Amino acid sequence: MGYGKARVNRVGYNNLPYCNRTKARLTLCPMKQSPLDRAMAALDNNQSEMARICGVKQPSVWAWVHGQKPLPAEHVLKVEAATGVSRHDLRPDIYPREKAA
Repeated sequence: MGYGKARVNRVGYNNLPYCNRTKARLTLCPMKQSPLDRAMAALDNNQSEMARICGVKQPSVWAWVHGQKPLPAEHVLKVEAATGVSRHDLRPDIYPREKAA
C-alpha cells in the first residue's frame, strides 16, 4: 500500500468510520445526516435514480448532495413521494411546519 490518500472505511463497531492507513477512528459520535442524505440513503445513494425521479441529469443531483445548490422547490414533492422524507425536512424555508395552537 502506497502513501497516497488515506481511505475511510466503515466498520461494525457503531458503524463509525476509520482511517484505512492509521486505523484511527474519525469520530466518536454518530454523524448527523441531513434530510437530503436520508432521501439519498432511501435510494441506496444512487444519484442517477434521484435524477430520474426529478427529471434532471445526475450532475444536478451531485450539486445538491454536495451542498453547492439547494434542492429546487419543484422537485421537493417528487423526492418526498419517492423516499418518504418529509417536505418540511427537505426544504423548511419553503414548507415550514405549522405551529400547534
